[in-house]
Amino acid sequence: MPDPEIKKFLDGVMGVVDANSYESLCLWRENEHAGYNQREWKQGGGGPLVTIGRIDDRPICISLLVNEIGGHKILFIDATSALVDHDMIDAWLQKNMPVTAFRDNDPREPLNRTNAMNFCNIFPRQEK
Repeated sequence: MPDPEIKKFLDGVMGVVDANSYESLCLWRENEHAGYNQREWKQGGGGPLVTIGRIDDRPICISLLVNEIGGHKILFIDATSALVDHDMIDAWLQKNMPVTAFRDNDPREPLNRTNAMNFCNIFPRQEK
């Protein structure tokens, strides 16, 4: 069962971007210089570091940050622990993300998720 505080933090998120703090900064800066394609970017105030599991008593941690971009709540995640298990991260996201973060708002569909390089793909297709 998802943690109530995490559930509240993630409420309304419509997509997930795998990006460390530098990649997130680069995306923000690129947006600032986008001219007519610029989206309003409301920076989140920081988010939790979550230990999602352990392997051999070593923690698997991800940091979470939610920003509102172009009116859409986007979750940025960064695997911050020395040991990273991508399958464990995928399972945690599948279990904890709200229905709004899945394609067609259907948890049976893939999670709306991308990396920093493909950031523009996180937004609905009808947007320019």
